[in-house]
Amino acid sequence: MDLSTVRQQGDSLFSSLASAELDLLTGRRSVVDLPSIFHRFRDLTSLESFFCAQEALGSAPEEEKEAARAALDLTASALESARSASLDAERLSFGARAQVLVQGSPIPWREVPRRLSVEPAREIRAPIARAADAALSRLDSVLSRRIEVCLRLASDLRFPTYLALRSAVSGVDLTALALEAEKTLKETEDAWRDLFEFGLRRMVGLVSLRPRGDAAEHDLVRFARLEPLDDLFRAGRLLSTAQGALEAMGLSADASGRISVDADDPGGRPAGAATLAIDVPGEIAIVLGRLGGAHDYSQLFHALGRAHFFAMVSREHSPEVRRAGDGAGSFGALFDQLLVDTAFLQRTLDADPKEAVEAARLNAIERLARLRHLCASLVYQRTLYAEGANEELRGLYRELHGKALGVDWPLERWLHDVEPRVGCAARLRAFALAEVTRRALLEEADEDWWRNPRTGAFLKRLASRGGAASAESVAKGLGGVLSLSGAAQRLVAVAAR
Repeated sequence: MDLSTVRQQGDSLFSSLASAELDLLTGRRSVVDLPSIFHRFRDLTSLESFFCAQEALGSAPEEEKEAARAALDLTASALESARSASLDAERLSFGARAQVLVQGSPIPWREVPRRLSVEPAREIRAPIARAADAALSRLDSVLSRRIEVCLRLASDLRFPTYLALRSAVSGVDLTALALEAEKTLKETEDAWRDLFEFGLRRMVGLVSLRPRGDAAEHDLVRFARLEPLDDLFRAGRLLSTAQGALEAMGLSADASGRISVDADDPGGRPAGAATLAIDVPGEIAIVLGRLGGAHDYSQLFHALGRAHFFAMVSREHSPEVRRAGDGAGSFGALFDQLLVDTAFLQRTLDADPKEAVEAARLNAIERLARLRHLCASLVYQRTLYAEGANEELRGLYRELHGKALGVDWPLERWLHDVEPRVGCAARLRAFALAEVTRRALLEEADEDWWRNPRTGAFLKRLASRGGAASAESVAKGLGGVLSLSGAAQRLVAVAAR
């Protein structure tokens, strides 16, 4: 197989997967037959296609290395997804159909986050959380086999470990990133405990952090809902607020018809937002599942950032370059963190100064929780992919996440939390690149860059390259360096006001 065929089939494959997910989330279909989709791309998902792309990367001139690496990443991702298609389908089926029994009453699996987030009584939340976590044991065999698929794939592709494979195809030293994640957790540990205890008192009640207190993971879910801020983050103005924010930056809300938003949640959708790149840059879909309040604003702003990045990529690039890199994630984090800017909250949501400070603080604490969770996830997965799905790692998983967040963390999620292709690493890098981009925008368009039309032109220039440049080189071009610590410290500074 030649490289042009790899590129063409890769684009068609990921377009097909995005379209299938769109149909699933919008209710147009109830299941996705992943194995049949991958069966149509048997040539792409062969070892031959990977070695073809690997050879091309080895011979590519320096200025074309990132494009060649994107093709290599595409083939590795396609291979992994094809080999795990039946397992991933089982996981999807579980999420869509599973129910948990709480005091004899069944609750759909997808409804559990909503129940936990809106329930103020800890004594009611606790049994729901325990029942949901216990149900995950049904997936242990499936998810263990998926880890084995990854380890076997690395061996077949002649890499010593799976992390070595992912580092090679992504161009990211995942071991070094895990060490940086550990360092960031240590640097922000004291600040996190002080800030989160403040947030819990404001959002949840008198709950103390572990190891001396009895804080549980469901308290974190309840906190993240930020329900007392609902009057500020009203559902009725969610879409108009997002549209106004984009237009103030000099961007078309729907990218001249290339972005569609389905926010009319009929119920039953997973809470959150999915950005589905069906054709980059021509057709990007966002599907929003409502939870309420600040959560929905956060999810939609993040999805819009990702979508606008894809919509602004130049079609001159090869298909895999248009989809590659950390740029979309960084735009998502950049747009989402508008909600930790007091001036933005005052100008856009008419918050009074005191209300804006409180909302920014609480939103910053919630983002810091996400970042610390991702740091703990990467540190844990470094060991998981070195040793395989050994049940003895359940204790390590619980310890790392519990210490990172100060709550009793359910060990039953030791495999369920693991995203394909070490997705937590990309999310961490998105946090870091978003902070570099924000600082560059302060220079380019002043402190109120979010209402300066120059911002739109700046972001278009940045996004037009797609994944043709690494996040490191993008950051350098913006006058900064990628730093998890820098991203974390900015959130700490906002939260500590």
